[in-house]
Formats: sequence, structure tokens, C-alpha cells
Amino acid sequence: MDFINTPQVGEEYKVNLDIFEGPLDLLLYLIKKNDIDIRDIPMAFIAEEYSKYIETMKELNIDLASEYLVMAAELIYIKSKMLLPSTKDDQAEEEMDPRADLVNKLLEYQKYKEASLELSKRPLLFRDEFTHRVAENIVQREEIIAKENSYRLLEAFSLLIKKASKEVAREIKVDRISVGERIFQIIDIIKKGHTISIDALLPQNYSRYDLVITFLALLEMVKLSIIKVSQPGKYASIYITGIADTLDDKERLSEIRRELGKVEEING
Repeated sequence: MDFINTPQVGEEYKVNLDIFEGPLDLLLYLIKKNDIDIRDIPMAFIAEEYSKYIETMKELNIDLASEYLVMAAELIYIKSKMLLPSTKDDQAEEEMDPRADLVNKLLEYQKYKEASLELSKRPLLFRDEFTHRVAENIVQREEIIAKENSYRLLEAFSLLIKKASKEVAREIKVDRISVGERIFQIIDIIKKGHTISIDALLPQNYSRYDLVITFLALLEMVKLSIIKVSQPGKYASIYITGIADTLDDKERLSEIRRELGKVEEING
């Protein structure tokens, strides 16, 4: 694979992505992933898991919104409150679970999220004018993007970060590959319906830059409905598969290439 390695990633490679919907969305994902009862959250465990995701986002230079850090502080506060021994002053508050407010927020968020997903599947104005086949494709795209692909990718890259080689800066000047170029490198690899593990996308001695640019490319490909992300088992490797409808549509790929080119030109 012809993939450019650079010695380090500069601060200009901050990632600000709207694919991550917010701290409550991440908490719901962790609760679902670990089969936790939303009304009986083990705070020590969930706070630790949440912190791991935040650290991974920082490692990948994702520009975290302040509400993620506020939630992290809230989780630690609730955890510490539950660990502290009860005193006489606390007896009046014993009936109030420290997790109550958080649970109510999660239940409310879950209710509206499920409602929005149901609404997205209903016919919309002007959508009815398309053929049945096109409408199905629209729903399929929405479902693919909604299946927590971003969090699964984050999990995979958190493991890869730990194994990333710490290269010493070299004096050789190397041109950095763009996100758009990386996307089309990956497209060439996956081809029509081909499935490949994320590990196999990276060079043998990959650097931190390789991880960041590949992570960015994969997230953008999810948003553009070029790939879908899957995991055979809870602790299995993460795989990506090309979505045939997009990969076979040369006009659509040309449009994607033009749009990515415009974005990269604007970003310099």
C-alpha cells in the first residue's frame, strides 16, 4: 500500500466532527454496549469507560465540546458521592439516589432519540415523489449512519493508538496525504462489497499521523455512505465493507471527489 508516513501530527490537525452527537449519546452507547440497566448504572464502571473514550478523542486530536468535559466531571462527582460513607446529615437524603438526575436525562434523551429515528423512516414531503427503490436507499443510508459506527471506530482506534509506533522526527521532508486522498486510497482497497479489518488498512509500522488521517477518512466515509462498519463479536476486530450502491456509482464518486477537493482547498 502506498501510504505516506510522517513523523508527527501538528496541532493544526484538530478534528471537529458533528458525527458525535453529545455526551448523553455516548453514555447511552456505553450502557447498551455493556448490557447495563439504565435505571441502575454502576457509576464507577461507567465513569471509567466514559473517561477512556474522552482520552481517545484527545489522542486523535478531536476538538471536544465543553459538554463532554462537564459530563465527565458530573460522572466523577456522582461516583464519589456514592462511594462516601453515609453520615447523620445524609440520612434525610438517603431516599434520593445521586444518579437520579442523570438517569432522568438519559431516559428523556433516549425517548426523543428513538422518536426521531422513527420519524426519519416515515415518508416526508417530496420524498413520496421518488420511486420506491430510491426511498428505500434513503432510509438505508440513514440507518447505516445511525448504527453507532462512530463509536465503534473510536473503540478500534483506541486499541491501535496503544500500539502506534513512536517515531523520532526525521530530517527528510515528506508531503502529508490529505483526507480526500486517503478516502480514495481506501476505496481502491475495499472495491465492491469487499470487507477488510481496520488493522489491515494501516502500514506495518504505522505512526500517529497514519491513525489520525485514516480515522478522519473512515468517519467521512461513514457520513458519505461509502462504507458500513461491523463487529462480529463484542471483542472482535472492527471491519469495514464498501457499500456497493455508492462504489458502483461513478457519478456519485466524482461528486464526492469534487466536494472533498473544495473542502481541502478552503482548509488550505
